[in-house]
Amino acid sequence: MSWGLLVKTMEPVEPETASTNDPSKFVLEIAQAKMDSLQEKIPQDAACVTADTIVHLDQNILGKPKDVQDAKKMMQMLSGTSHYVSTAYVIQYKKQISRVVQTKVHMKTIDASLLELYLQQAQVLDKAGAYGIQEHAGFFVESIEGSLTNVIGLPLYEIFQDLESLAIISK
Repeated sequence: MSWGLLVKTMEPVEPETASTNDPSKFVLEIAQAKMDSLQEKIPQDAACVTADTIVHLDQNILGKPKDVQDAKKMMQMLSGTSHYVSTAYVIQYKKQISRVVQTKVHMKTIDASLLELYLQQAQVLDKAGAYGIQEHAGFFVESIEGSLTNVIGLPLYEIFQDLESLAIISK
């Protein structure tokens, strides 16, 4: 559903690095850097949304794994824990709105043989924290506190509210 919007995807050119280890500030800094890198390419009358998602356990920030071994290490870290998924997004349209949405995820302890099977079958390298709740890893998640769409990758309710407040989407 596009709500009557013409959507175009663009690749930001900035590397995904931040100057802080505070999870909320880290993810917001990356989303803002993505927006800043696209400023020259955005038409005057267009809205732009950038976002970034991380998984974090305490102050350990987990982005996308480098390889399957890194994914295994991440999943072992998250196994049997409660951790957070944080997504920051920036919307630019006449003015700028930025927000961080955080969801607490309770994951069961994952048996070693089940983890090996998961790593063989799941798309782990393109997911923050090496898991997608909407895919195989959903079997490991006992419950969440907060936005499901945030854990999937983009907090749709919150973005929709902000698009409405900017009159990009109307009721």
